[in-house]
Amino acid sequence: MNKTVFIILIFLFQSHLWGTLPSDPAEYAAWEKSVLAGIQERTKSSPEIAIPNLGSLVSQLTSGYHVERSERPVFRAAQSALLSIPGHARYYQDQIEKTRTFAKYYNDASEEERAKIQTQALEDERQHPNSGKSLSKRINYEQTRFEAFMILRQLPSPETVAVLGHYLEDPEGRDGIDLLGNPIFNGSDVGPALPNCGQACFAMENLGIEHPPIPPSPYKDMGTVLNEERADAWKQWWNEIKSGKRTYRFIGSDIDYGPDGPATKEQLERITKNQRRDDRTATNRGSAPVDSEDRGVSVPAKPSTAYLVIGAVATLLASFAWYFRKTRPSL
Repeated sequence: MNKTVFIILIFLFQSHLWGTLPSDPAEYAAWEKSVLAGIQERTKSSPEIAIPNLGSLVSQLTSGYHVERSERPVFRAAQSALLSIPGHARYYQDQIEKTRTFAKYYNDASEEERAKIQTQALEDERQHPNSGKSLSKRINYEQTRFEAFMILRQLPSPETVAVLGHYLEDPEGRDGIDLLGNPIFNGSDVGPALPNCGQACFAMENLGIEHPPIPPSPYKDMGTVLNEERADAWKQWWNEIKSGKRTYRFIGSDIDYGPDGPATKEQLERITKNQRRDDRTATNRGSAPVDSEDRGVSVPAKPSTAYLVIGAVATLLASFAWYFRKTRPSL
């Protein structure tokens, strides 16, 4: 069995995540305590072991079958631990690229060469069952990239943004053909079959970036057909980040980021200087200056009336939920 898969399975088994989370309060408390302790223990492992372990847990706890109570302490602990490991996003990029390279090589190989690969893979599996050389895993590019993007979308960090920015420019699949020359499958066996740029768009939208270049996608549109407007908007946004024309922030943070991490004082001064120059040029031409939210340096968003109404309704519903939870018997 693939080494990474084996470790993940053991971790999930120990964490009792095969089914829904325990409903009994005592069992749930024991589960939570056990998994939180396991997270701390796994942060002591090497990145090659810790990243896929923690990534699998983060992925499990974002599914509808594993809904935590309260403030999701286990998810937040696993997410925080994963974000603290340098290379947490590049790990998944490497997994995608290694699998893509091998799947393409295997697809283009002759029958004789494929037979040799299969024989060698079986021998490796027999002698080193945890070596990570499982042939089916290595050529399953579609599943590998889907799982990788599902985890990346839960990791708000500049490293993740850089990895996703790389895939925004990935041309594979934009013509509706996968890397093996087949029409992109839009079924549900392995999840959304969007090309990498489409997967990167949806992942970006989930990271909590201030002032995204385009409104988030309706959930019903996810995983069906690539939205060219969305892909192009995010690609343009990332190109402006790379060229030093703008920075970005995560919601709730006051740190401005460039393509390689936190923006330097010099970068911010240069962007501000260029914005002032553009404003003067626009004024001289009789055009309106660029709105503050469209400028290169991120600024706090101004809540609209619609958002305030939505917030008020959400608060009211939360109050009802709290009331009924308090009045219903404990499980």
